[in-house]
Amino acid sequence: MSRLWAPHSRDHDSVLSPPKGYVTPPFPSLHNPSQDFRNRRNSPQLYYSKDIFFFTLYWTLIMYAATYGLCGLWAAVISCRSSRRKGRSPVPALLLLLLFLSVGGVSAVLGSAVVGYVLAAVYSVGYFTMSTWVPFLWALVQTLITIMGSYSTIVTLL
Repeated sequence: MSRLWAPHSRDHDSVLSPPKGYVTPPFPSLHNPSQDFRNRRNSPQLYYSKDIFFFTLYWTLIMYAATYGLCGLWAAVISCRSSRRKGRSPVPALLLLLLFLSVGGVSAVLGSAVVGYVLAAVYSVGYFTMSTWVPFLWALVQTLITIMGSYSTIVTLL
């Protein structure tokens, strides 16, 4: 059994071991997926759970920063307009933007930790290699679920 699960061993003939000379692809390493079917050996693949986690984390941070940043910017603009009319300082509006980005960052780290390590476990148990597109797509799924989940809250507040 130890020969099957040997991702860090020097014996690279096991199922889960990366091929000889394997180097973790640089982030983002997205490629044309149709090339996977033609030339599987040259497409960037992820083998280690640490790499899967970091790819998922980076993509989730990027997508959450864009989503939460746009929402925070919109809230800051609305708050600034309201503050100007009432003669108040616009500083709380900027703090609102930082609050949105902070919540998005914490959510991204927690979500990608769960999703990244679950993906690594599922792919390891199934003896699969992971395309670099999988963390990107799961980060997109997390972002879309967050957007869908916020809709009912916003409607309730309005």
